[in-house]
Amino acid sequence: MSPQKHLVLDEDVHQALAQRREMTGLPLGHLGNAILRGHIASSFLENHLGKHLVDEGLITAEQYQRALEYADRKVRAEFRPGTAPIEQTAAGTFISGSWESRTIFEDPVGAFQLLEVWVRDALQQPMAQHAHDADEYIVSLGGRAFFIMNGVPATLLKGNMLQIPAGVTHIAMPVSEDCHLVAMIMPAVPEYSTQKSG
Repeated sequence: MSPQKHLVLDEDVHQALAQRREMTGLPLGHLGNAILRGHIASSFLENHLGKHLVDEGLITAEQYQRALEYADRKVRAEFRPGTAPIEQTAAGTFISGSWESRTIFEDPVGAFQLLEVWVRDALQQPMAQHAHDADEYIVSLGGRAFFIMNGVPATLLKGNMLQIPAGVTHIAMPVSEDCHLVAMIMPAVPEYSTQKSG
């Protein structure tokens, strides 16, 4: 068996990982692997999609490359923090990164929503950075989650509560696979609505 190979990382990357280790209690290798797995999975998906489209004759390799470049420019230029970065499943739940959630209750006039949030895989992929025009109150029912709000980190443990004020840019990453949260959002965010048309 060959010896394990290790990456040689720049000092700024080491510092960023060390900060995350202090906040989450996870080993550096575990954190680094989670981040790299996310990037690798994204790259594989992009490559398989492109190969399929080109092999089927639906698009040329050059056209696909131009489409990727266009999409990259659009994402960078038109990122709107108000857009909740989620997708709805056929089961009526919502997924983003390693999170899955469902609406427990939604006020009929949109004054608030109550969501249950749990970890759907072990990859520790964060929900993409976003903000919304609503206050969010998060209560941890178990496990550990890591948040960054306007660049300020916070770790949420069982029994802890966190308030994310309206308009504050934030990300959320599950640290443990048993992480389980309840979130109240006031007023309701349309992207999380179970009453969306279509």
